[in-house]
Amino acid sequence: MVSGFTDAIPVHQYSPAVFDAIVNQIQVSPPCKLIHVETGVVTRSQYWGPRLYALDKNMSLGSTFEPFDYGVFSHGSDSAYPPDRSQALFPTALDAVWSNSSLDDTVASILRNFSETVHNVALADGQDVSNAAKYPNYALYGTPLENMYAGNLERLCKIRAAIDPQDVMGLTGGWKF
Repeated sequence: MVSGFTDAIPVHQYSPAVFDAIVNQIQVSPPCKLIHVETGVVTRSQYWGPRLYALDKNMSLGSTFEPFDYGVFSHGSDSAYPPDRSQALFPTALDAVWSNSSLDDTVASILRNFSETVHNVALADGQDVSNAAKYPNYALYGTPLENMYAGNLERLCKIRAAIDPQDVMGLTGGWKF
């Protein structure tokens, strides 16, 4: 069984400080060669050092950088996301995959810590991300709706109540309004 989580790290730009903060937290040791009994030699990187690798040999962390055009939100009208369209927001994804399901809480905690660290680096770098919305498709479970939709949350709740008064969509997974 494989587990996986994603968390969002919203930034306004990939400055050297932000880029380094992400890269330095992901890859902390050089690639190593593993011998798999059935498939042969596999090269993979060790992430978060020997501690996490020792907990799960299949642990892998990665990040997706999405450097959109700075004018990306200057087109169209207001939308649920992002709640503030005055600045570009790069919805960086942090992904974790592992095979030991007993590590679920540990990995979720690591992702939250990782995101907070990069957030603090972006703030120290002069980026106004104190209230930057997390991209809902990448937000880790348990992320408050306010952290994704901010001032749009009340309007979205009213829309949901008007369109789905029986809360049928509440029977599905995902974020609940």
